[in-house]
Amino acid sequence: MNIFKPALLSTLLVATFAVSNTAHATAITCETSARGVTAGPATDCRLGSGNPKSADITSAFSSVYGSGLTWTNQGEVEGADGVTGVMRNNFLTVDVTSGSWGNAPAAGTFAIADTFWNNYTNAVLSLHVGHSHDAPQWFGFALDQNTTDGVWDYIRKTGSGGGLSNIKLWGSGTGTSIAIEVTEPAQLGILALGVLGLIASRRRQHKAS
Repeated sequence: MNIFKPALLSTLLVATFAVSNTAHATAITCETSARGVTAGPATDCRLGSGNPKSADITSAFSSVYGSGLTWTNQGEVEGADGVTGVMRNNFLTVDVTSGSWGNAPAAGTFAIADTFWNNYTNAVLSLHVGHSHDAPQWFGFALDQNTTDGVWDYIRKTGSGGGLSNIKLWGSGTGTSIAIEVTEPAQLGILALGVLGLIASRRRQHKAS
């Protein structure tokens, strides 16, 4: 009599259903009635007043990544009065494709060096707008893990001032686990191995009976 082993069935089910392609984030929007920023790929966003510091990022994103993390500024590009942005280190580069530094609206792209992800698990990209008493003055985005490039777009809806001041990259070495992406061919290969193992087991059981 052929017996279908539960343990082998569990293995097959895991191979079939537990392995899936990782869903990547897209650009998201953080906004108020006065201004807003769209950036990404990101999974969440926060906003605040002033020029963001480590303590601001820690407090704002504790509900996203958990408390007790140390966030450090690992890249900063800034400009004022429409001048070209100045890069602070080699982790972050920013390109303004529409508008200019010190003004609004403005839009562009950003790039993160691969070496950043060798040292940090989590990343937040913040955009600060200056010369304005209206809040918010900074917008922060929790970036999709292993992001190496993305987009940003800043608009001022009402009032004056609030031109693009700086864009910063924040890193933290601990936090959410990194999802392992498995391609479709790999999934099919795992499923095939499970099926072959099932067939072999049933043949052995049939011979034994």
